[in-house]
Amino acid sequence: MTEPLPPLVDVLAEVAYESDIARLRLEAAMGAVRDYCGWHISPVITQTFVLDGSGGRELPLPTLQLVNLVSASNDGVDVDPEWSTDGTLRICGRWTERFRGVQVVAEHGFASLPALSALVLDVAERATLGGSGLREKVGPFEFGGTDSSAAFFASELGILNRYRLPNLP
Repeated sequence: MTEPLPPLVDVLAEVAYESDIARLRLEAAMGAVRDYCGWHISPVITQTFVLDGSGGRELPLPTLQLVNLVSASNDGVDVDPEWSTDGTLRICGRWTERFRGVQVVAEHGFASLPALSALVLDVAERATLGGSGLREKVGPFEFGGTDSSAAFFASELGILNRYRLPNLP
């Protein structure tokens, strides 16, 4: 059984919620950010990865911030690979080609990301306002009321793309 991830941004205890809906929208915004980026991003956690072997010398972990490699095994044999903070592992010889043949325990993630925290709060606020049907009309222009709680603006995608795993669809 996988343990639940800690919050992406540490505001759940600090923000005053007008309703449970607002809290759910904040949690949904955190989930949408993690889904888009393909990994948990923040905070630093210890996680066990069970991965398909690459058959090559290098194997990428699903992270962009590897803090510490605790252990690794290749086809059931303990190995001590070189590792980079970008999450790349390299061994002498080859990684197995077996599905689920590599197990890695690693500490990874960013300790704090203020820009990402602000982004999550903005997305959650838009979703809350959009969910209540609040729209603003100024002359011929109408603002607010997004159709999706996971709608990201282009400027937000620019921030998120810094933390998005490569090769995601």
